[in-house]
Amino acid sequence: MAVFDLREIFERVFGYSPPPEPPEFPDAPPRLETSILAQPYYLEDAVGREFFMPVTIDGYLIPFAVMSMYWKKTYISTSMPERGGSVKELISIDDYVFEIRGICLNDGNDFPEQDIIDLHNLFKKNSSVTMRSALSAIVLKGEFDERVIIRDVRWPDMQGVQHARAFEMTVESDMIFELEISQ
Repeated sequence: MAVFDLREIFERVFGYSPPPEPPEFPDAPPRLETSILAQPYYLEDAVGREFFMPVTIDGYLIPFAVMSMYWKKTYISTSMPERGGSVKELISIDDYVFEIRGICLNDGNDFPEQDIIDLHNLFKKNSSVTMRSALSAIVLKGEFDERVIIRDVRWPDMQGVQHARAFEMTVESDMIFELEISQ
């Protein structure tokens, strides 16, 4: 069996000796478990798999969700022909729109029928629902009370897949107003 000194070989070939002991690295800070607005960054699914940025609607955990947001303002733009450019008058901030994509997945080789039924029951509600997520809480906390309306749910074609079904859902913020009628 051959015996050799790696430090000596390294020094002969490269002209310097590596440090005698491995360098020390400071401990990484612990990961944050919740957002500033007290929403969890991590949850586990029914079979114990951890995932990032969970989305729940009325307590139902949206399976394997990813979410995008869309913000828009309504304003009137009036051209200034003699000065160039335009004057903009802000009218309002439109509803916040969220696109949620997910996959209903059955760990067996069965069709994920119960997940689809659960999503359909959420969709059938004729009132606003509560959506909780670290991302949506940024704009829905406060006056919106994390309330949204499920505008539509789409089920893209998935040929040849028996145990999974992808879906796309659009929800909009819903501010609750109290109408006071005075006589």
